[in-house]
Amino acid sequence: LCVCACVCVCVISAVDDELIHGVLERVGEEFTKAFKIQEFTSEFTTRLSAVERRLKVEGEKMVEIDRCKKELQQIQKDLRNKKAALDFATHRCFKKAGHKDVPLYPKYILTQETIQYLKKPTFDIWHWEPNEM
Repeated sequence: LCVCACVCVCVISAVDDELIHGVLERVGEEFTKAFKIQEFTSEFTTRLSAVERRLKVEGEKMVEIDRCKKELQQIQKDLRNKKAALDFATHRCFKKAGHKDVPLYPKYILTQETIQYLKKPTFDIWHWEPNEM
């Protein structure tokens, strides 16, 4: 009787295992259908690859921008050096030539009589001295 009970328990437990396994498979399929896991996975993969492509393009742009910044900095440095060399050479040339500053002369002030004659349409330029013209 004991052997028979053991065989019956084993058969029942095997049937229970199959039944539980079948139920779990069916529940898994229903979850997959309900939550559309396959569609979600494919959409997620598609979006992820799109983001990766954008990041790659943006990374390439950043590398290009950095390269341009370095080129601009080098050009600015070259321009500063050339300007300094030109300033130095110009300064030396003026020094060698003995260039002196041109003195400022006072502005000529017209007399009231001259101003009145200039306002008239019959103004005769030969009537005035050269310094008044």
